[in-house]
Amino acid sequence: GCIQSSDGAFLLGVMGAHTFNAGQIYFPCGTPDLNDIAKNQVDFDYSIRREVAEETGVDVRVTGLIGLYTDPQFVVRSAAGEVRQQFVVLLRASAVSGRPRADRRETNAAAWVAPTRVAELRMQAPVRAWIRDALDDTGVPHVD
Repeated sequence: GCIQSSDGAFLLGVMGAHTFNAGQIYFPCGTPDLNDIAKNQVDFDYSIRREVAEETGVDVRVTGLIGLYTDPQFVVRSAAGEVRQQFVVLLRASAVSGRPRADRRETNAAAWVAPTRVAELRMQAPVRAWIRDALDDTGVPHVD
């Protein structure tokens, strides 16, 4: 999820070695677990709150949808060589409590990053596009 602090900084992490985005700067995220399913559908609100808390120690409140991203050119490869095409549901959230810290399993680092510093970071083009869409808050979710 795209988590922002009250001053607009983004919560970003460096993903752990066993993840599909190993070593990449990324929003805290994950795949919904079976426990995230309620009434035969994924509870994205619960899933994002759980994932962000697990990976960064920050509790969040989901406030909206930034977009759905299905670019077939954006593929990720695990350390084991498995390849996946990403389907990203990017939710907007605000921090409620907690300080960023890496869990040393899913994330190797976690920190607040000011929007003015994002350009300095090495990250994949899709992640930059997600940040751009988050900053360009038109109220209309991106869909591709």
